[in-house]
Amino acid sequence: MSDPFSFQPPPNRSGRMHARHFTVAEANALLPDLRRALELLGEFVRDLRGARAELATLTPKMRGNGSSLRASELEGRITTLTSDLRHGLAAIAAMGIEVKRIEDPLIDFPSMREGREVYLCWRPEESEITYWHELDTGFAGRRPI
Repeated sequence: MSDPFSFQPPPNRSGRMHARHFTVAEANALLPDLRRALELLGEFVRDLRGARAELATLTPKMRGNGSSLRASELEGRITTLTSDLRHGLAAIAAMGIEVKRIEDPLIDFPSMREGREVYLCWRPEESEITYWHELDTGFAGRRPI
């Protein structure tokens, strides 16, 4: 199973532009809903980590001594949380928004600037989008709008 904590969308190196480009106003209008979605995704991640950690404590011997029901419950919870996490990320991606990190979230909105494609860059502790960066520079290349 792939690790949802290390979710990283593939870079847009195909030479094709993103299907949607956001203005700063359009992206800012989505921030309240996006902030709530990211909080929920963060809860999924924390719950998933907890369930995985608890499952790891149940050794094969313990599973044979009455803990198999708890192990089954945890495995089911892990499956559900993983699915919920993937669906949440897919819903955000379907809007054309890129989640670069779930924990300590980092979000990019494809945009156009001076005739070239760039990202508007946002973190939930920021009240609005005030930075952008080139497609290939990432967070380290953030510049004020």
